Amino acid sequence: MPHHIVIAHLAATLAPIAGVLAVIYAAAPSARKALRWPLAAASLLATVALVASGVAGHTLLDSVRATAPSAEYDAAFRHAKSSDSATTAAVVLAVLAPLAGWRFLRPTGPRHRFSTAAAVLLGLAGAALIATTAVTVADALTAAWAVTA
Repeated sequence: MPHHIVIAHLAATLAPIAGVLAVIYAAAPSARKALRWPLAAASLLATVALVASGVAGHTLLDSVRATAPSAEYDAAFRHAKSSDSATTAAVVLAVLAPLAGWRFLRPTGPRHRFSTAAAVLLGLAGAALIATTAVTVADALTAAWAVTA
């Protein structure tokens, strides 16, 4: 079994968790104390898993390009492009999460003047990660079904 499949399952699990934590952290100030470290960890782990999955996936894509019919390659290529979007969303979230948690949306202390903007950006980044992960998984299923069709 290709490494990409195993790593991708991990990424497809961690990314939505990080996205949901970001949305909750942004929207629920009362939850921030409990979610600061889990959000930072989940964001970092999702990013690492998505990058590793992408590296393994591009190796697999090269082999698909060399051996599969064009319809299978096209489906795999669409999946690779949507995976790039999910990885970008994860990197953005991995940068925003610590900035929000330790600078702009701290659970204690005075409210920062950019806290509303930070909450909106963090929530949007979390939603973007959830959405791009969903599209990537759907494209992965389409690519896998193209092989069996």
